Amino acid sequence: ANGDDVSSPDGAQAMIDLAIARFGRIDAVIANAGNMRFAPVEDLTAADLDALLAVHVRGSFNVARAAWPHMRAQGGGRLVLTTSGGGMLGMGQLSAYGAAKGGVMGLMHNLAEEGRPHGILCNAVMPNAASRMSAGMSEGTLGHNPWGRALGPSFDPRFTAGLVAWLALERCTSTHSIYSALGGRIARVFVGATKGWDHGLDAPPTAEDVAAHIDRIRDDGAGYAIPADIFDEFRIVAEGRG
Repeated sequence: ANGDDVSSPDGAQAMIDLAIARFGRIDAVIANAGNMRFAPVEDLTAADLDALLAVHVRGSFNVARAAWPHMRAQGGGRLVLTTSGGGMLGMGQLSAYGAAKGGVMGLMHNLAEEGRPHGILCNAVMPNAASRMSAGMSEGTLGHNPWGRALGPSFDPRFTAGLVAWLALERCTSTHSIYSALGGRIARVFVGATKGWDHGLDAPPTAEDVAAHIDRIRDDGAGYAIPADIFDEFRIVAEGRG
């Protein structure tokens, strides 16, 4: 076991160095360190936000960066980051926590693309699991949410463990994906873009133009695309214009 602090670059490096010394290589990193602040936004401080960003975002970054050269040298590896519905979907009184978990999603998207040519695959999980970290909010949250009460048994972390273990396996070929484990169901969660409103390139749209077409812009019933990365969205728009 290693008790170094992932929010410190030196601490993260020490963890990876110990793994290399003990096992000779590093095949998978599961970045699961976390902390939480559950409070209305007006009660949160800059120090609260900094503490969450330090562990969730900087911690995940530090450990991935320390492992990266080893994974490149050995021809690949697996990175599993931990995000949350608080960052992907949102919930009241989790603004600082959600911001940190949203940062983890951004980190995953970019590490996945940077790692792809080197056989380094990176995914993120949305565990939806009860833990010591969430003990201060689970009872109040689930107690006011009948759907949460109905899914109660699935909040045991063991319901997420199999997903995390699979993402760390060499035979796992998934990358650049987010997976939710909730209520006995495992599903891919993704960012999509509606077909939208094509206003052309002759002139920039005004606010009034946007207002007049907002229903078409927001309409997901007409279909949507799931861009694989930034440039894939460029391709989708360009090809859609014909």
